[in-house]
Amino acid sequence: MIVSFIETAGFGYEIMYPGAAQPVPVSGGSWSPPDAPKRATTYILIATDLNTRQQHFLTTTVQVRNPILEALTAIKGVTTPWVQGATKGDGAFTFSKGAMHVRREFGSQEGGALYAGGIRTEYVSGPNDADGDITFLPGEVKVWRNRSSNDLGTLYVGEAVFNGVATGYVKGLRDGDGDITFTQGGVKVWRTRSSGEPGALYAGEATFNDVATGYVKGLNVTDGALTFVWAGAKVVASPGSPYSGVLHAGRFENEPQ
Repeated sequence: MIVSFIETAGFGYEIMYPGAAQPVPVSGGSWSPPDAPKRATTYILIATDLNTRQQHFLTTTVQVRNPILEALTAIKGVTTPWVQGATKGDGAFTFSKGAMHVRREFGSQEGGALYAGGIRTEYVSGPNDADGDITFLPGEVKVWRNRSSNDLGTLYVGEAVFNGVATGYVKGLRDGDGDITFTQGGVKVWRTRSSGEPGALYAGEATFNDVATGYVKGLNVTDGALTFVWAGAKVVASPGSPYSGVLHAGRFENEPQ
């Protein structure tokens, strides 16, 4: 930046500007600041009559297209189409109708990352209209199929740890996987969600205070089964078979009649 003026004989000239402790003498009809202004800066040219010591002042303010500010205080708000970091490649905020976007950098359409100690919001939804939605209620959250729907959505997690779960049913990830439903005072295992057929429960070990069942069978197809009849039990070749099976025991005792 160059400040130019026409010198008049019999006058001395000085420049006052922010950062200068006192007026700086100038001559030759032009002057440049030691550093280019980083923000709107006012320069004052002082012309002093060397005979009468009368002073005349000329003030000019230089505007900077991209000012650098140490601090900014806005009393009534800031209106801007975008905000970005000071270094090239820094993230940026852009504004559109009814929304604010975090971009990887200014000019990019890629979403950036937002880091915060905490976020308070009424709901969270995906970027597309049909994406799922999470709303927040006193003491709970709800996952919806989409923002405008009242249908419950699906929550996918690699692992979850709960103190308690209240749910209507539990099912596998695939269409043909078994299903567990909860009834008054009990649970039921079904072959599939839409099936009315009982399913199989596999466990390495199970401890019960009581078991009520139609039969007990081995793991293999050819294993025998123990069925329960009126006031007794019966060993058969397989569940539903009319043929009796074999009972092997190291010791067998009858109670006295």
